Order: sequence, then C-alpha cells, then structure tokens
Amino acid sequence: MLTAIQPGALALLRCEWPNWSGPFLPPALLATLQARRSVFLGRSLHAQFCWRHELLYVSLRPRQALDRLTPRERDVAQAHAAGHSYREVAEELGMSPVTVRHHLRSAYTKLDVQDKAMLARVLSGPD
Repeated sequence: MLTAIQPGALALLRCEWPNWSGPFLPPALLATLQARRSVFLGRSLHAQFCWRHELLYVSLRPRQALDRLTPRERDVAQAHAAGHSYREVAEELGMSPVTVRHHLRSAYTKLDVQDKAMLARVLSGPD
C-alpha cells in the first residue's frame, strides 16, 4: 500500500495506467516486485525499486530514449555520439570495431536514427 506519494509521481502513474486509482501499486509494478526485479519499463514510465530496511522506495520518471538500449549499446552509442570513431570506441570499451558496429546498428534501429548527429540529439535531450 502506498503511504506517501509526490504529485508528479501520481501523474506518471496515471499516464501509464489511466484507470489506476490506488492506494495499492498497479498490478504490473507488483508483478515486477514479485519477480524480484528492481526496474520496470513501461510504455511511458521507468520505475526503480529500492528496499531500505522494511520500506520500499519507488523512484519514477518518464521513459527516455536510453531506456530502449542495453547497457553495452548505451555505452557504445554515448561514446560514438561524443565524436569517437569506431576504433576509438572499441579501444575505450575493450571490444572489436566489428562489435562496436553491431551495437551501433542495433542502437540506431531502436532509436530510429540514421546518423551520428541524430544519435547525439536523441541521447542529449528528452524523448
């Protein structure tokens, strides 16, 4: 049961689940907790769970472009968007240039971008 919630968090929950009225967490968030996962990614919501003693803290924020990428894709995309070449990214992250190209191709598809400039714009701003 929710004991305290900030107004902005309430708006985020209602954006993801328009018919939700509380006071219990929406079923999808409860299922995430029961599966012992610490992150929920919805259509428009990113939720992170953290236990402190007997209290559960839930951090909510709007979903961002980076949420669509795996951690490794995110690292590669950020380094590439910062201006590094495939070879520089590969050396920096300890992988081959072919692997960098694979991760970038996947990131470009997931973010629906066609070039490095578009990638930099998407990664630097809100979704």
